[in-house]
Amino acid sequence: MKLSVVIPTCALGKTTGLSSGRQPYAFRAYLLRCFTLPLLRRLPLHEIIVVGDFESGAGYTYVPCPSIHLDAIHSALDKREAGFRASSGEWIAYLADDHIPHGDAFLFAYKYMARSDVVSFNRRTRMRVGAGEELNCGMGDGYINGHGAIYRHDVLEQCPWRDVPHVFSYDISHTLQIKEAGFHIMYAPDAYIEDCEYGATPWI
Repeated sequence: MKLSVVIPTCALGKTTGLSSGRQPYAFRAYLLRCFTLPLLRRLPLHEIIVVGDFESGAGYTYVPCPSIHLDAIHSALDKREAGFRASSGEWIAYLADDHIPHGDAFLFAYKYMARSDVVSFNRRTRMRVGAGEELNCGMGDGYINGHGAIYRHDVLEQCPWRDVPHVFSYDISHTLQIKEAGFHIMYAPDAYIEDCEYGATPWI
C-alpha cells in the first residue's frame, strides 16, 4: 500500500501576515524543518510532498504553489489540489503545517483504511496541558477533519479540491461532497495529530 503525505504550507509566503522575528509564519517553518519532516522521514512512507510557500530539501518533494490570493482558504485549497496532482500513492494523507503526527498515527490509521475510503485523524494539543487535551475535530464517523485526513486516490480524482467552495467552513462542504459521491468516511479516535500552534479550541 503506497501512502503519500502532502503538507500544504504558507510558512515562507510573501503575501501572508508576519509573525515572530518579522518573518512570514516563522513558527510553521521551524516546526516543519525541525520536527514534522524529520519525523516523517523516519516512517516507511511512499513519498512526502510539501506544497506551497517553502523550500527544497532532502527527503521530500517540494512543489511551489505561491499564496497568490488574499483569501487564505482559496490558497489552501489550491495547494491541496497541487499536492494531489504531484502525488503517486494509492492513498493520500493531508497534514496541516501547524500539526505533527503522533508517532503511531499512521500505524493506527491503517486498520481503518482497510474498511473505508477516507480516514479522519483525531486531534489534540499539549500547548496548555502536558498530558494533552482533545481538540474539536468533529469527532465521529461521517466528517472529514480539515487539519488531517487520509484519502483513497480515486476519491480525490472524483471529488477534486478545485470544486470545494472557498469558504472558511470548507471542511463541511468538502465532507458533503465526498458523501454525496458515495464514499465512506471513518473517524480514527486512536490516530492522533497534534496541533502545535496557539489558539486551538478544546472540547469543553
